Amino acid sequence: MGSSIPDNDSVGVTDTRNVSGTGITNIQLVTITLDTTGGWNGDLYAYLVHDTGFSVLLNRAGRTLAALDGSASSGMSITFDDAAAADVHTAIPMAGGSVTATYQPDGRDVDPLVVFDTTPRSAFMSSFNGLSAEGVWTLFIADQSAGSVATATSWTLTITGIPEPGTAVLALLAVLPLLRRRSAVRLPHLSTL
Repeated sequence: MGSSIPDNDSVGVTDTRNVSGTGITNIQLVTITLDTTGGWNGDLYAYLVHDTGFSVLLNRAGRTLAALDGSASSGMSITFDDAAAADVHTAIPMAGGSVTATYQPDGRDVDPLVVFDTTPRSAFMSSFNGLSAEGVWTLFIADQSAGSVATATSWTLTITGIPEPGTAVLALLAVLPLLRRRSAVRLPHLSTL
């Protein structure tokens, strides 16, 4: 991967992957791990989109009225999960080195130039629930303020859901009650931003 995220450039970088062969026709959980090096984490805006689903992962994390530049931490290996204990925007360390933790996605679906910790949250990973895992998934990352350059090194997508029933299962459905089973697909590091 190793793609530099252009400094102070809302055009950013994207990585698009076509997912096929999972058999998951009803997503129940999506998590994503994003790895970056360098830069100023409070500059970053990132989202994940698939089909009709859309989740804002980062939107100038740490940015408040008192801290307009957001978090001064540099680099990350963050897993975004709706079920995590803390919101990345308000819980990310405000200074220091690389951040390694699991957080709720930022979810603030507003222009990164006007986002604050008090901005309502609406764009979560749950927006993918009920969709098929098959198809195009796109990660977008942009740097929204001048000063330092981050590098996107990798991202890992984990999809959990209900697989499509096979022919043998369909035959059994005539005599057995419908049993739902879960299946998880973990896509390897998607590494060409």
